[in-house]
Order: sequence, then structure tokens, then C-alpha cells
Amino acid sequence: MKTTFLAALAGLSACASVQSASSLVKDAGFSFIEAAAGTIRTTNRLRFEIAYPGARLAGTTHRRDVFNGRPYEISLAALIGEDGAVIIHAERVADASGASNYDSLPASDWPEAAFRKGIAACIAIGPDDIEGEHDLEWLLSNDFDPVGEAILQQYFTTTADHNDEIVLTLMRKVSSCAAAGEPEAALGPLRARVEVKKAP
Repeated sequence: MKTTFLAALAGLSACASVQSASSLVKDAGFSFIEAAAGTIRTTNRLRFEIAYPGARLAGTTHRRDVFNGRPYEISLAALIGEDGAVIIHAERVADASGASNYDSLPASDWPEAAFRKGIAACIAIGPDDIEGEHDLEWLLSNDFDPVGEAILQQYFTTTADHNDEIVLTLMRKVSSCAAAGEPEAALGPLRARVEVKKAP
């Protein structure tokens, strides 16, 4: 199983992630996301449409990376609004080894039954956490400063062979973790704003 930076920072995953230096790809030869204002569509073998009315698009970048010794092709985009951000990874295990297996995580009733969920947590992100961390640097370059305290939760779905996956990360900045309340409940307003449905 692979985890993104958010899962690694918060200790959300059932197993550890070992990540190599990522490789940004200008002409990737793959693209698993189509993005327009307020809406993102995934185009790997998992077809979903993610909408966040009124949000602005932080789009799209593609890269190759290695997690736990397995190569991944990764498309990334986000929708950023007043209630927080939804970050979308659409990915493929490039060696078809079935490494994207999240069966050990609990089933989720959001955004739909095909997803499993990580633990909701509130974490502190410092300036030192950003340097060299692809997704944090990418958020900063798209005018979403991740430094501070934030509640986050990830939702995962994969194909039956565990080679294509979608990872949705909900992230809400808060004044302090102590004042934010129970993390999963505190993400309720953001979940209510984000619409996820299967696409043809």
C-alpha cells in the first residue's frame, strides 16, 4: 500500500510509506485527470466526477514516483474553497503489481460505498515540512499555504486488481487543533460541500 504525504504526516495508514525523489513530467504520456472550474474528473479506470461549488481549481500536474519499491504514475489536482480543500490523486501502479490495496481500512459511507477511509486527524505542519515534499510545495505554489494546524482525512478506492486508485484528501485549516473539536465531525461542513459521483 502507498500513502501520500498527508497520511504519512498524520500516521493515518496501516503501513509505512517509503518515497523516492519524485519526477515531475512535462510530457508524461499519461493523464488521469481532466479539470475545469469547480469540477475534476478522473480518467483512469476509476471514473469519478468531483465538484466543489464555488471553489477554485488548483490543477493539474503529473509525475512518476516510487513508494515501497513500486512505481506509480500520478495525476494531481485540487479544489480549494472557503471550507477547505479537496485534493485529488488519480494514480496507476506502473508495474501492475497490485500495490494499491486498502482492504485493511474501514469502509466509508462518504463519498460512496466504493471508498475506504483513513483516520481523521488534526496535525501541525511547519515550514520545514514543506521543503522537498511534493504535495505541500505544490499546494503552496497554488496559493494554499499548508503551514499551521489542519484537520485532514483521506478516502481511497481502487480497482479490483489494486492497480488503479483514487485518493481524496479533505483538508481544513483551523486556528488550533485544541479548539477544532473531534476531527471527523469538524470536516462535516467540507464533506457536505464536496460532491462526488461516478462518471461514465
